[in-house]
Amino acid sequence: MITICNTELFNELQESICWDTLFNDDYTAKDLAIPTLAGLDHISSNEDEVIFWDRGCNKSGGWASDNTFRVIKEL
Repeated sequence: MITICNTELFNELQESICWDTLFNDDYTAKDLAIPTLAGLDHISSNEDEVIFWDRGCNKSGGWASDNTFRVIKEL
């Protein structure tokens, strides 16, 4: 799992937990560490992290976690 430490983005996601919150108005990512997702499965959150679960297809054609990432506050 990729970890993105970005307090500002974390706070925005706590207010609005949705895919659109990751992007600026011009569709650029708010953090350059946000990976390309093969298939967003779901989003989960708690007081410490927001996780974007990606279900990408692996080389053998089965489903496998691929580019799942979490956003946390900067340490």
